[in-house]
Amino acid sequence: MAFGEVFKGLVYATIGLLLLIFSMTLAATGVGYFELRRAAEAAAWSGQSQIEQDFTNSSEAQGYFSSGLQETGDPVETAEQQFQSSAQAEHLSNLFQGLQAQVTVQSGEVTVEATGTLELSWLSQAFQAIMGGNESVNWQVPMRVTVTGGSV
Repeated sequence: MAFGEVFKGLVYATIGLLLLIFSMTLAATGVGYFELRRAAEAAAWSGQSQIEQDFTNSSEAQGYFSSGLQETGDPVETAEQQFQSSAQAEHLSNLFQGLQAQVTVQSGEVTVEATGTLELSWLSQAFQAIMGGNESVNWQVPMRVTVTGGSV
């Protein structure tokens, strides 16, 4: 009977370890998404800061103004630089493969689309340790985040 109890304990410990790894994987995926979104939001805001609304007097009568958007700098270049800076500060290159951002300006709004594939290399190592080196898991999650500077 003692052997049965030991075996049952090993099964429960293995199941517990697998559940722990599964929850850590989901948490790391969520953190990866929010880090990517944070970098895209910073880039969108930086690009949006290069566009400001300009009010001009539209006629000789007082009180009538027309408004237009005026770029004070290059919003695309500013957003791209901010994304690279944020990605480097948050060490996103360690989490993502093929990390890139596409910046567009349309109707005075800067939109940043950040894409990359989240890869958790530690998951494969942990799974091999639990399964005795016979199994391997490669966890890759393609992610795409789109943020518009005017709506952040």
